[in-house]
Amino acid sequence: MIAHRIQQLVALGVKRPFAVLAVCLALVAGAALYAASHFAMTTDTAALISPKIAWRQNEKAVETAFPQLSDVLLVIVDGKTPELAEAATAKLSAALAEDTRHFRTVQRPDGGAFFDREGLLFGSTASVKASTKALIDAQPLLGPLAGDPSLRGIAGAFSTMLTGVTNGDVPLSRIDRPMRTMAAALETSAVGKPAYFSWQQLFAEPGAGAAPPLRRLILAQPKLDYGALQPGEDAVAAIQAQAAKLGLDQAHGVTVRTTGEVPLADEEFATLEENIGFVGLVMAAAMLVTLWFATRSVKIVAGIVVTIVAGLVVTTALGLLAVGALNLISVAFIPLFVGLGVDFGIQIAVRFNAERLDGADTGSALQRAAVALSAPLALAAGAVFLGFGAFLPTDYIGIAELGIIAGLGMVVALVASVTLLPAMLMLLKPGVPRREVGFAEAAPVDRWLHSHRKTVLWAFGLSMAGSIALLPFVQFDFNPLHLRAKDGPAMRALSDLMRDPLRTPNTINLLAPMLMPPRR
Repeated sequence: MIAHRIQQLVALGVKRPFAVLAVCLALVAGAALYAASHFAMTTDTAALISPKIAWRQNEKAVETAFPQLSDVLLVIVDGKTPELAEAATAKLSAALAEDTRHFRTVQRPDGGAFFDREGLLFGSTASVKASTKALIDAQPLLGPLAGDPSLRGIAGAFSTMLTGVTNGDVPLSRIDRPMRTMAAALETSAVGKPAYFSWQQLFAEPGAGAAPPLRRLILAQPKLDYGALQPGEDAVAAIQAQAAKLGLDQAHGVTVRTTGEVPLADEEFATLEENIGFVGLVMAAAMLVTLWFATRSVKIVAGIVVTIVAGLVVTTALGLLAVGALNLISVAFIPLFVGLGVDFGIQIAVRFNAERLDGADTGSALQRAAVALSAPLALAAGAVFLGFGAFLPTDYIGIAELGIIAGLGMVVALVASVTLLPAMLMLLKPGVPRREVGFAEAAPVDRWLHSHRKTVLWAFGLSMAGSIALLPFVQFDFNPLHLRAKDGPAMRALSDLMRDPLRTPNTINLLAPMLMPPRR
């Protein structure tokens, strides 16, 4: 039945080429208008997976309970000293909080006013004891400095401590480390090199308690533009601009880096833009060269290209009508449509040329090609359609939507190849081929394959059996981070953060019911 319909459509294109062309152009124009007015694409990776599965529902519950932790951008501030790291983080977080154009919320998970007041409550008993002991031991130096925080005050403090050593109240070892540290900083600064001196490191007792942190973090919730390929690009640029404005760079002993789900996803999307123009030109040139070698006719190549473009426009409109908006996976229907849909046109054109070489006119050649190819074309289109239909029963929405659009595209490609293409060939009237299309040099290979077909089949069968036997040795890398470019700034920052045991992002969120206090 389908084969007969295909033959009827080709015959209609042969008999009424202008009418068929007019109808096809009207459909393409309508599809183009619909696609232009309804085109939508999201780069939200969360939209790729069904929200109905259990872990997505748990994720949604966490995001509802803690909305400030979703779609976050992590800013890592490293300083040569704890004071530099803290001062830089404080200035940068304040500047970002004022930038309501790019950020919704800005918070400091490991610092700020609350931790300045209550930070000791979160330390272990040993670290709190070490910190308080260091403060008590440093009191002879801190007291004078509080009254005169200058170089003169430092000299006075050391003078007071030396007096204590002379009187036997303070051992010389107590001031040995502060004096050596201060002297090293002053000598480095005197020769014009950057010197980094830290009071926190100076007063921290070596080997006791936690060392003063040289790294601080900022959690920022950017305003994302999911209509752009890199939704968080503007927010990352804003952070870099603020850091440069505030002088937070290596020359001042500070480095500022960004990572987190937003910049990591942006870096992944950015790879789509790399050489996309060059790759597109190469692929288009490869398709045109393939069509030329298959048909050896500029007019036939033009007819197939126009057919593919028209079918792509109609498929885009149908896809938007079916799924509403494209995503980062479903948009792959474009190369799939072109790569698979062009085969229908090639098969029709090659058979058309063969019939023309046998003496048939344009119309008869097209109809004969339809009779010979209607069943194979219908079978091929149906097989590909069902293959894409296998994508539907999955919770991976991106794959399922790709299956819907690509499957519809195969139907469109077949219909366009048996309507628009024959009508265009009737109007373009390509010349009779001078010889059979092919490569005479490959004839010996073709004859060898025909005479040794059993040997070839046995070889393929044995290779398949060997491949199946080797399947248990196949190793699969389940780490999605290995899919990302290792040299990306966000990925390098994440790798560094993962080596930090106190700040590693490799954590699990656990959901538990709220424990209500007992009623009195």
